[in-house]
Amino acid sequence: MNRPDYGFYINDYYDKNYEIHGANSSKSIGWGKRQNQICRFEELSKISFELNGASLLDVGCGFGDLYNYLINRNINTDYLGIDLWKNAIRI
Repeated sequence: MNRPDYGFYINDYYDKNYEIHGANSSKSIGWGKRQNQICRFEELSKISFELNGASLLDVGCGFGDLYNYLINRNINTDYLGIDLWKNAIRI
């Protein structure tokens, strides 16, 4: 049975967003507004266990904005971000 190459669809979707919005826009990675992204990061940072010193795997990390959010708030984690989108990895 042939399975679709979802990586192709993902790269195509984000490449189109990237062409329109560029690397400095949250819209390139599917966030409507930067504030929506920040709001989600704020909620994540309120979770019940301490993020300082924790290991964090960010699957679908995009441009690594969560990592920058944590660093800017002096939250030190062992962060690893992975993504399928080739431009996100390159950037």
